[in-house]
Amino acid sequence: MIYDAETTAKNAEKTTSWAAGYCQQFSRSMAGIPALYGDASTAWRNTNDRYPGNKNAPRGSFVYWTGGSKGYGHVAISLGGGKVRSTDYPTSGTVGTADIGWFETHWGLPYAGWAWDNNEQTVPHSSGSGGGASGGGGKDDDVQYVTATANKAVNLKDGAWYPINWDKGTDGYIKVGQPGVDFTGPYSADLRLNVDRKKGGRLQVSWVEWDGNTAAETSVVDSLGEVSNASSGIIGNVQKGRVLRARVRIDGGQGGTLNRATLGLVVYNPK
Repeated sequence: MIYDAETTAKNAEKTTSWAAGYCQQFSRSMAGIPALYGDASTAWRNTNDRYPGNKNAPRGSFVYWTGGSKGYGHVAISLGGGKVRSTDYPTSGTVGTADIGWFETHWGLPYAGWAWDNNEQTVPHSSGSGGGASGGGGKDDDVQYVTATANKAVNLKDGAWYPINWDKGTDGYIKVGQPGVDFTGPYSADLRLNVDRKKGGRLQVSWVEWDGNTAAETSVVDSLGEVSNASSGIIGNVQKGRVLRARVRIDGGQGGTLNRATLGLVVYNPK
């Protein structure tokens, strides 16, 4: 049985100790979610209802960090109001309540964001507690949270770039059938790709600014995962009148199939 958000938070508040280094096990257990992914970074890459960079995590949601000496990251349960319930805080083997920014400052872990799901299981929550079209987690006058998904399978030939066409729009920034996001200002984009590869090669994601006639490549990020691949933390500044697009290719392999793409976009100072 998967517990709802309030029960998940209460379970975390009542728990005072847990095995050191088992943050993923702790967090999913508080929600009654069975085992699947072995570490927090992998769990984050495979979330579906997530909000990159957003620190207004609703009570009962999962809060994620990446990095660490082995790249396992960290995950905790949000209590709301900028607080999380975490393993190994304040000491190893204990569970305590910390500020959401504590782990960046003291452990040096990059903050990833929050999500309603872990191990492909979503915590039931009320419609007013986040996860809606605007990204949830509370609104900020200086930030817009945008999400979109592309679910149509695309066959990838080796070495060829393929634009990702978004089929679900949000807040007018992503229009139905338009392969990009139309806005002005700095952004942080987090793109999850689900790709089946035939054999070998390197998966590449290219972020592009497009004005309808010409394209300017913003960056290329390589991801080496076999099935679920993610690029994240891409910071840039899109010019007025241009559209942010994403395209993908497999380089040096035998092609593959792009099954799904999920984009989480944080737009700073959009006014």
